[in-house]
Amino acid sequence: MEKKKNYITLQRKLIGFVLGSVAVTFILVSFVVLLLTSRNTREQEIENQQHQLEKAASHIRMLQASTMNLAKQVMLDELIYQAAGQKEESTGAYLYAKRVAQSKLTDYAHIMDEIQEIMIYTEDGRTFSSRYVKDPFKPEQNPWFEEFMATGKKEGFSRVHQSEATQDGQTEEVISFITRYYPPEYQRGEIGWMVVNLELDVVREMAKLETMLLKGYGLLDDAGNVIVMDGSINLEEQPYGQELVQEQEDGSLMWEAKNDVFLATTELEDGWTLVSEISGSELLNRSFVVCTYQGLIFLAALVVLFVFYDS
Repeated sequence: MEKKKNYITLQRKLIGFVLGSVAVTFILVSFVVLLLTSRNTREQEIENQQHQLEKAASHIRMLQASTMNLAKQVMLDELIYQAAGQKEESTGAYLYAKRVAQSKLTDYAHIMDEIQEIMIYTEDGRTFSSRYVKDPFKPEQNPWFEEFMATGKKEGFSRVHQSEATQDGQTEEVISFITRYYPPEYQRGEIGWMVVNLELDVVREMAKLETMLLKGYGLLDDAGNVIVMDGSINLEEQPYGQELVQEQEDGSLMWEAKNDVFLATTELEDGWTLVSEISGSELLNRSFVVCTYQGLIFLAALVVLFVFYDS
């Protein structure tokens, strides 16, 4: 009887040792799995934000390309550049040509829903527009146009500005694509500037990002001026020249500063940059939630082991 009791005691100790070893191994494995899960969750969330950023950037690129292509079509329109080259001395012919040009510009403006106005401003001070505006366009009264001309560029995008007022005084926020107007068949060469206004609300919608993990995002021009901004981004944390910058295969940038992760894409026309700042604390919280869920599963499994041992 005593021998049987000792055997049972030894058996329970052996089972306890085995289960204890299994439990320790299980805890260690669970800890490693949780660490890997935390890292993978972080990497996956960053990758998701990269995809979101690139998707928004592709829409903006398409808008820029479509706007520039439309400007080229307008430039090749014979009726428009005949009107732009019409001398004002022949009043009747000039007014007729101006009406024709306005009608044609309106037709082109309707091709893209994003376009608010197409305007041609000639070197001799005449304006042809797809809209009825209150006053003639005057460069000296429009700092955004003067600033662009000061860059010396032949074409590009302006900073955000208010559009020319309509007859009832209405204006709206726009961003303009500006290009020299030089019809290829026009003998005098360059005769002015073409301005294609894009509704800022449309650009803002295209740049929109899901902000659950973000401190903010912004679309910036080549001079660092804000085109679109949502939330707050630490714009002082510039990526260029820092060792932490990682250039992705698609040309986008990623760097870290003060526990936050910055993503940027520079594959846009005219030096535009779309950048987002992922909150390091939000990334940590997301990883914590996932790890907590898995940890509870591991804990339940461990409890089952001890219940089995007690039984």
